[in-house]
Amino acid sequence: MEQIHFNYRDISRTIRFGFSFRRIGIHFIGILLGYLIYEFLVYLTLFITDSNEAKVFWETYGLLPVLPIVGTQPHSFATGAMWVGILVFAAIFFLISTSASKITIEQLRGDVFYSVGNALENLRLKWKTVFGTFLGLVLILFFFIYDSL
Repeated sequence: MEQIHFNYRDISRTIRFGFSFRRIGIHFIGILLGYLIYEFLVYLTLFITDSNEAKVFWETYGLLPVLPIVGTQPHSFATGAMWVGILVFAAIFFLISTSASKITIEQLRGDVFYSVGNALENLRLKWKTVFGTFLGLVLILFFFIYDSL
């Protein structure tokens, strides 16, 4: 395990821990995958509902990810696809961040050759914990808001 002092001596090592090409690459692929799924869902539903609406949406936003609350006013089916796309993007981001965190933890423990495949295998075993934590936080927030009304 690498010795960490938790003072000024660790500052020079933070760059090596934070900017690993494996972690940057895994985050890039996860964000790209989530973005492509979001755009595919939005434009697919726009083409299914009305191809004219898809053309107007393309001329206005292009490949810019648009939140459904921005006032775009597409068909309700497309708005639902936007929300689903956002949820899928968030799920992919949480899962990929968990894999990157596992790579970081193993690097801090001294295993600098811990692979992305091992991290994804760990993710296959721990995915329920990731979603359970997120769901628990959302429920806590919901109950606080519901209780204050």
